[in-house]
Amino acid sequence: MKKTVLITGSSAGIGKATAIHFAERNFNVIATMRNPDKGYDLAAMPNIHVHQMDVTDSSSVCVAIAYGIKTFGSIDVLVNNAGIGVLGAFEATEDKLIQAQFDTNVYGVMHTIKSILPHFRSKRDGTIINISSGVGIIPIPMQSLYDATKFTIEGFSESLSYELATLGISVKIVLPGAVKSDFFKSLITADISAYPDYTAYQNKVLENVRRSNETTGADPAMVASIIFRAATDDKKRLRYMAGKDISLFSKIRRVIPESLFMRLVKKNFEG
Repeated sequence: MKKTVLITGSSAGIGKATAIHFAERNFNVIATMRNPDKGYDLAAMPNIHVHQMDVTDSSSVCVAIAYGIKTFGSIDVLVNNAGIGVLGAFEATEDKLIQAQFDTNVYGVMHTIKSILPHFRSKRDGTIINISSGVGIIPIPMQSLYDATKFTIEGFSESLSYELATLGISVKIVLPGAVKSDFFKSLITADISAYPDYTAYQNKVLENVRRSNETTGADPAMVASIIFRAATDDKKRLRYMAGKDISLFSKIRRVIPESLFMRLVKKNFEG
């Protein structure tokens, strides 16, 4: 029987690549995004149905899930990919941006999962894949808020996996490292004009982060293939690394002293 996946944040980058990857492998794909007009090219592809959904709006989440169930009879996989990035000095970041960061990256994930759980629970089956980030286990400078949301997703997903396993529902986490995508262009940067003490450091670090993504970042299609593997391999595995950089750094962190590892991070992003 043909399976169905619902993907959040599908208009570009990893989300778009994931929608295409699943569709090419004969999944029904519900590609959701805040503005469906951005998904016109996806809508023209076989097996892909573009639907409006804003993860910060619980009613739109429920409508999209209900659409998927009504259209295909069932949803088998949920990929929580939607996210925003707020970067820069924490002291300079407005409260409304702090709230927006958590509303999308944390509460949006939680609302979407909570909305689909009655469906998964009723059939004692389903897979939830939360897209975290390498910074969810290895934080880097000038991303304290974004990194905090990904750390939250890590802990939330791991704990949730225990209780949902008793109902036949799998929870998995995919951690991309640096990725070549439009995500960096959409990042929100703290206005430090009133905080000149941070100017030189913030500019240097964010430029290094940008360069890392653009020059050595993985292709979103590669990350999509890891997401597909997590959705279909039937393994009881929790975490999937997506990128040589995060795979290497996570291994290094386990074997060297913390102070040495932090110096390594500083060298990579402050140099």
